[in-house]
Amino acid sequence: MDTGGNLSQAEQFFTSLGFGVAFFVFLTLAFFFAKRLESGQHLILKIMTSLFGAITAGLFTGAATLNFTEKFRGQELTVGGVAGFVVFLLVWLRFPKREVEVGRMPDPTDINFHVPEGWTLRQVLDTIGKLTHSTVDYGDLYDKELSAPLKDFEIHARNAEIAIKKVRDITTVPEAVRAYDVQAADSTYYLKVRK
Repeated sequence: MDTGGNLSQAEQFFTSLGFGVAFFVFLTLAFFFAKRLESGQHLILKIMTSLFGAITAGLFTGAATLNFTEKFRGQELTVGGVAGFVVFLLVWLRFPKREVEVGRMPDPTDINFHVPEGWTLRQVLDTIGKLTHSTVDYGDLYDKELSAPLKDFEIHARNAEIAIKKVRDITTVPEAVRAYDVQAADSTYYLKVRK
């Protein structure tokens, strides 16, 4: 029995295999369940991916030395070190950059703002109206629906109509607001409850 704190080859292999499986499961879950990542989530995914890769490589290879050369910002960068460190840097530098949307630059008509927890549907609809220099006609919505509290949320939409439709989905009580359609005419957004 080894009492020096070092892992046997079998223990090291199974530990690295465990990290490798956890790494694979983590990336699979991130790929399938994270449809659209915010910038903070993207950074956390980058850090976690780099760390998992480094730990797995470090445990699997032990103290093996690796060298990595890459063109980085127009200059050649050479990194050498133990496997875990090199894999961390390799994943960190090669991790895909976050794009707002493939092939699309942000448009001045985009609606982007933070909804604090507890705001009501009416407050958010009025805010969207102010952002677009227009008014919102609540249509047949009841006062109870307009007073429905909302969750803490970031709204990102290509236009006010899409943003107004999204608001219904962030009520603290599901289905607190009846489904509605939005139509724009003469700088007014009209909400029409679906029958």
